[in-house]
Amino acid sequence: MRDKTNVKGIRASYIFFPTMAITFIIHILIVICTILINIYSARMADETNESSDCINNISVILSHSSKLSDTASSFAYNPEIPTGPNTFQLNDSPLKEYVLEISDETRDLNVIVQNLNKHKIDSKTMAYINDALTKLDRVIKTQAHAIRLIASKVEIPEYLLKKIPEYTLTDEELSYTKDVAKDKARDLLFERQYSFDKRDIATDITAAQKAQSEEFNLSKDSLNFHLTNLRICLWIMIITIIIITVVFFIVIIKLLVFPIISFSKKINDNERLDCEKGMYEANLLAYSYNMLLDRHDQFEDELRKVAEFDSLTGLPNRYSYNEFLKREILDNQSTCVFMLDINDLKHENDTYGHDKGDELIKHASQCIREAFGEGSHCFRTGGDEFVVILNDLKQEDISSIKKNFIELEKKYNVSIAIGYSYSDNVKEIGYEKLVIEADSMMYKNKEKVKNNG
Repeated sequence: MRDKTNVKGIRASYIFFPTMAITFIIHILIVICTILINIYSARMADETNESSDCINNISVILSHSSKLSDTASSFAYNPEIPTGPNTFQLNDSPLKEYVLEISDETRDLNVIVQNLNKHKIDSKTMAYINDALTKLDRVIKTQAHAIRLIASKVEIPEYLLKKIPEYTLTDEELSYTKDVAKDKARDLLFERQYSFDKRDIATDITAAQKAQSEEFNLSKDSLNFHLTNLRICLWIMIITIIIITVVFFIVIIKLLVFPIISFSKKINDNERLDCEKGMYEANLLAYSYNMLLDRHDQFEDELRKVAEFDSLTGLPNRYSYNEFLKREILDNQSTCVFMLDINDLKHENDTYGHDKGDELIKHASQCIREAFGEGSHCFRTGGDEFVVILNDLKQEDISSIKKNFIELEKKYNVSIAIGYSYSDNVKEIGYEKLVIEADSMMYKNKEKVKNNG
């Protein structure tokens, strides 16, 4: 079981999920911010239209007052125009204009008040408007008084006269002559109070418009403040999204893409991978690959052991023997080759079974290993055949080895035919010749043991 605790690095989930959560929240905030901007922008447009309509409706009072004042004054100043010597006719042009203005339903004071009530007007502005309307009502009454006074002495068509606001004349006024009536009418429209009222209407309307504009500006400033802050927040969130995206891709490229590219090159070169420079998942992949390499090496060692060593005795096998001959450099050195063969192995197998035969082979291998020592090159080259190669050996040492070998045969209760061939310069005589001589001696020894047995 692999120990993943050794794998280091930032997990992808620690990057992906928080990044997704943060970007999701920011996108929601962007949507909310955009909706609020649209709401405040629409409210700003509504406020602008509202203020414009309100100021226009307030302006109607002033234009209505000016129109009535101008036409009424024009008629009162010159109610008749001469058509000949001592003959006059009604100057009805200004009177018609006055009637047309006073008869306009949209200019009715009650209608104006209703239209103004539709708007959000503060008490200060409304006070100016009410004051102006009161004075306008007084101005219209004065105008009606003057026109009715002239109408009492000058013939005015009924369709015009009935449009003039009602005003009851006193008996004294009815007794005026035409000229006196005309003079009195002009005096009414030029008297001090009437002039003050006309002036104050303009002053009140101007003040009302200014107050309403200031109220709108306050509301506009508040909306602009919110809009500005929302736009700043929107840009901050957009820039944040861009930064998060850039950082996210840099991290992914640096900790995931680049390591994988590096892994690919090293895998092609059959090299171990670095498990500490990437993201956890990349490091885990590298760690798993390294574990695979380790197992591959382990399996390779196992296969090499199976291929090169005899499983029964643990000694190097014929393959190892052949490879040893290929790689060993046999220079001018002394070498002794021992050829060994277990006696009566076939009889043991046939009589007692292969388990007993295997046991005999094991005892024989233990005897050979112990007789020649750990520094020797011992090989099992066949079923009952063994080869031992000793280098840098003096010929006089062979006798002691043989004597020791005979003692060990008794110890392990085995019988092994042995033959050897020695040369103090193996390069000169050749290894193959040593093998032939040792093999020949071994067979002679085997025949001797057989004949004696």
